[in-house]
Amino acid sequence: MNRPNKLSVQWKRPGRIEKKNSETNYVVSFNNNTDSNQVFHVNMLKPYYKRAEFINMINSRAKEDSNKLEENFPCIDSNPNIFDFDEITEHSQLENRLNIQQVEKIKEREILCRYSKIFSNERGKTHLVEHDIELINDVPIRTKPYRMSAQQTDLLQEEIRKMLKYQVIEIGE
Repeated sequence: MNRPNKLSVQWKRPGRIEKKNSETNYVVSFNNNTDSNQVFHVNMLKPYYKRAEFINMINSRAKEDSNKLEENFPCIDSNPNIFDFDEITEHSQLENRLNIQQVEKIKEREILCRYSKIFSNERGKTHLVEHDIELINDVPIRTKPYRMSAQQTDLLQEEIRKMLKYQVIEIGE
């Protein structure tokens, strides 16, 4: 009971309403134990909804040779930092805890696993696709500068350095 004062709100585990004392007061029991009944005002009660459990898992049933892809996808000319999906699935013990929606997501992730050589952790650019950005006019957009903390400035400078290094951006005029 680590509260600054006795009137501050503190969450308790889910309980069951046993009876209604008045319009505003209810008797609540915890752990189905009649000895631990407490009276709560209606403003202190909140409905409890059990939430669905979200599990991130990649399942690779059939190990396929990544060089023999079904589709002829061109690979990016870079040094990709590929995840080891097989090792992740070998150590996973979550299959017996999945519901129907999560099983459907696994099918989508199997496609990602099948084409894992295409995806990379490194940011960069590709020569495989090009697009043009059509501007309405040649007037540059100018906004007022706003203050940033020293930590935000350091993070921004680091991201700009990384983008320049990987040639995602270039220094303008």
